[in-house]
Amino acid sequence: MNSLAQQDQNKFTIDLTNFDLLQNLNLSNSYSFKIDYQQIQFLKVNLNNLKIDGDQILQNLFQLALKCTNLTSLNICLDSTLISDLCLVQIQKILLNSLKFKQLQLNLSSNLITTEGVQLIAKGISANVNLQSISLNFDKNQICSQGLKSLSSSIISLRELKNLNKLVLGFEKNQIESDAAIELGKLIEQTKQLESLALNFNNNKIKTEGAFKICKGVSQCSQIKDLALMFNNIYLIYDQQKYGLQPLGIQISKCRLLKKLILDLGQNSNSSYNELLPILTNCKKLRHLEFKFDSKITELQLRTELNQFYLVIERAININYLYLNIENYTFGTQGGQLLINQLLKCKNLMALQLNLIETNISTTDFESLILESRRNLSLSQFYCTLQQSWLTQLQNNKNKYLKLFKKSAKMVKYNLIFIKSF
Repeated sequence: MNSLAQQDQNKFTIDLTNFDLLQNLNLSNSYSFKIDYQQIQFLKVNLNNLKIDGDQILQNLFQLALKCTNLTSLNICLDSTLISDLCLVQIQKILLNSLKFKQLQLNLSSNLITTEGVQLIAKGISANVNLQSISLNFDKNQICSQGLKSLSSSIISLRELKNLNKLVLGFEKNQIESDAAIELGKLIEQTKQLESLALNFNNNKIKTEGAFKICKGVSQCSQIKDLALMFNNIYLIYDQQKYGLQPLGIQISKCRLLKKLILDLGQNSNSSYNELLPILTNCKKLRHLEFKFDSKITELQLRTELNQFYLVIERAININYLYLNIENYTFGTQGGQLLINQLLKCKNLMALQLNLIETNISTTDFESLILESRRNLSLSQFYCTLQQSWLTQLQNNKNKYLKLFKKSAKMVKYNLIFIKSF
């Protein structure tokens, strides 16, 4: 039997990754090995993708947590386990029992959780006044606006809200509307000390007012260094029904300490990506940029989008890490070469990651990208995701590219990876 307890930098970690062990464990008996429960500070459970009797398993976990009276960090991963609200009662009991937690991470995506389940977790959070980091993933459940409202209210109620420096919320593919996003915006406005914020509201029912209230809240976080906003399928409108990203760009540009930015703004019709330029102009510490394009547009819109975003890339002279998701795109005659020309202007790039699945970029343009980046950029990492058909076409050339990179290994440490898509 593998030991449950692992010592890590003078702290004990309980990693319950063995489902059978946790399921059959009689917690009233002593283990076959000795554990000093008073020393355990970090508790982790990972049962992702297992179809389990969630209530019974979490009851066992609660009994174990009762013995660990000095817990400060809780990490529970129950992704795709088909658990329901009832199971979350046990997690709430763990939170209400300890009251010493500083870090909380719950991955509860792809389950059967409703608003009531989020409210159970929210009550547990409100009792832990010393929380410094909260990460909650409720993607792909059945949660409406009231769930997010309750969660926002619970976090605001923390007496020591000034301690909170990291907040991650995932609500992709739920039924969140603008009223809840507005309440979340008010919460973010009050957490001015946040250094890391990640929000995933892709494919909900949030409209312009809610999205911009969140962005206005972000602009108040003067200490923020790491920001991720996933607003796919949220139509941004301002100035008498005009679509655009100008307000979003202006608000984010106020975060002058920003170092890492991830944006997914897909399906925002007629978006003007050059309206994001204030971010690059004002956030002079920005070094890491990730951006996802919308693939569900016409060829004319695509050409306009790319031409506007090339202006953004051209200004990204201080970016070290650049990730572009250009999935499902038709480049046109000059599109692939234009992309390459713009990328080569990012002279400080050290890592480049491209998703080119289901694009029609030519073999000639792709080879040009590889060779020109080797000659003109000091890349240490290059990742490119390609569909299987492309992988077959490039297989013969792959070894040739690698040999070219090895020849310059003394000058450039190059890592070329092709990843199959399915």
